[in-house]
Amino acid sequence: MSNHSGGYFATKITSDILTRLYNDYAEGASLRDLSAKYRFSISSIYEAFQRNRLEIRPRKTHNLSHDDVLKMHTFYTRTRSLQETSEKFGVRISILRSQFVKYKLPTLRTHNRRVMAFSEKKIQKMHRYYMKNGYKATSERFKTSLGTLHAAFKLRGLQTARSRSTETQTYTEPHDDE
Repeated sequence: MSNHSGGYFATKITSDILTRLYNDYAEGASLRDLSAKYRFSISSIYEAFQRNRLEIRPRKTHNLSHDDVLKMHTFYTRTRSLQETSEKFGVRISILRSQFVKYKLPTLRTHNRRVMAFSEKKIQKMHRYYMKNGYKATSERFKTSLGTLHAAFKLRGLQTARSRSTETQTYTEPHDDE
């Protein structure tokens, strides 16, 4: 097998490589994992397994209910770990991500990219508007999701409705004469 760099894939799967590929596959590696490790395209590996009549795992389909996905996402937002969420619910990380995308639930990677794109000045402006008008109005005015707003405020240590309600049960706006 020749080693190519720059995204090229080797083209010939010899019998000794096929044995190593299938051993790793039998141990639980995915076709994508094998592709990255051995530098063959996923379709080449799949076709080599078929040609040699090697058993291929059926593709898993996940019929997770919306409620199940919401429970997983709630756990994920508390732990901030796809790995822990995957282990707790017995679902692969790739499935978690695809289900979160399917139901338009943000992940930390998505949040962090969007959140860090906001300037400090814009975050302060958004936060002042939020403190007067709430999340929904702020989301609509600044054309961003509720989750991204919450993450932006939380990352910068700004007060949110949730933090206000845990600090005190009765929140009043501060007056200038205080």
